[in-house]
Amino acid sequence: MSRFTKAAAIADIRARADAQQQAHAFNLDHGTAQLWPRGADEKFKAMIERAVAYGKVRALEGVAQDIESGHLGVSGK
Repeated sequence: MSRFTKAAAIADIRARADAQQQAHAFNLDHGTAQLWPRGADEKFKAMIERAVAYGKVRALEGVAQDIESGHLGVSGK
Protein backbone atom coordinates (compact mmCIF):
# COMPACT_ATOMS: atom_id res chain seq x y z
CA MET A 1 0.00 0.00 0.00
CA SER A 2 1.26 3.46 -0.87
CA ARG A 3 1.32 6.18 1.74
CA PHE A 4 1.98 9.89 1.90
CA THR A 5 5.45 10.92 3.04
CA LYS A 6 7.07 14.30 3.45
CA ALA A 7 10.09 13.18 1.43
CA ALA A 8 7.93 12.00 -1.48
CA ALA A 9 5.93 15.24 -1.43
CA ILE A 10 9.09 17.35 -1.54
CA ALA A 11 10.53 15.24 -4.36
CA ASP A 12 7.29 15.53 -6.36
CA ILE A 13 7.07 19.31 -5.87
CA ARG A 14 10.71 19.83 -6.85
CA ALA A 15 10.31 17.64 -9.93
CA ARG A 16 7.28 19.65 -11.02
CA ALA A 17 9.10 22.94 -10.42
CA ASP A 18 12.13 21.71 -12.38
CA ALA A 19 9.90 20.66 -15.29
CA GLN A 20 8.29 24.12 -15.43
CA GLN A 21 11.66 25.84 -15.14
CA GLN A 22 13.06 23.83 -18.04
CA ALA A 23 9.93 24.14 -20.17
CA HIS A 24 9.98 27.93 -19.91
CA ALA A 25 13.75 28.50 -19.59
CA PHE A 26 13.35 30.45 -16.35
CA ASN A 27 16.44 31.66 -14.52
CA LEU A 28 15.63 31.54 -10.82
CA ASP A 29 18.31 34.16 -10.10
CA HIS A 30 16.50 36.82 -12.18
CA GLY A 31 13.11 36.90 -10.46
CA THR A 32 10.12 38.35 -12.26
CA ALA A 33 12.28 40.90 -14.12
CA GLN A 34 12.83 38.24 -16.78
CA LEU A 35 9.11 38.41 -17.55
CA TRP A 36 9.04 42.14 -18.29
CA PRO A 37 9.33 43.27 -21.89
CA ARG A 38 11.88 45.99 -22.62
CA GLY A 39 10.58 49.40 -21.65
CA ALA A 40 7.81 48.07 -19.40
CA ASP A 41 6.34 50.81 -17.22
CA GLU A 42 5.54 50.40 -13.52
CA LYS A 43 1.86 49.68 -14.22
CA PHE A 44 2.79 46.81 -16.54
CA LYS A 45 5.35 45.48 -14.06
CA ALA A 46 2.70 45.53 -11.32
CA MET A 47 0.36 43.57 -13.59
CA ILE A 48 3.06 40.93 -14.11
CA GLU A 49 3.68 40.74 -10.34
CA ARG A 50 -0.05 40.25 -9.76
CA ALA A 51 -0.21 37.51 -12.39
CA VAL A 52 2.75 35.75 -10.76
CA ALA A 53 1.06 35.98 -7.35
CA TYR A 54 -2.13 34.51 -8.82
CA GLY A 55 -0.09 31.70 -10.34
CA LYS A 56 1.37 30.93 -6.92
CA VAL A 57 -2.12 30.72 -5.42
CA ARG A 58 -3.26 28.38 -8.19
CA ALA A 59 -0.13 26.24 -7.82
CA LEU A 60 -0.62 25.88 -4.07
CA GLU A 61 -4.28 24.97 -4.57
CA GLY A 62 -3.17 22.36 -7.09
CA VAL A 63 -0.63 20.92 -4.65
CA ALA A 64 -3.29 20.65 -1.95
CA GLN A 65 -5.71 18.94 -4.34
CA ASP A 66 -3.03 16.53 -5.55
CA ILE A 67 -2.16 15.58 -1.97
CA GLU A 68 -5.83 15.03 -1.13
CA SER A 69 -6.37 12.88 -4.21
CA GLY A 70 -3.22 10.84 -3.62
CA HIS A 71 -1.34 12.07 -6.70
CA LEU A 72 1.46 13.85 -4.84
CA GLY A 73 3.72 12.74 -2.02
CA VAL A 74 2.84 9.07 -2.22
CA SER A 75 5.75 6.72 -1.87
CA GLY A 76 5.74 3.48 -3.80
CA LYS A 77 3.61 4.75 -6.69
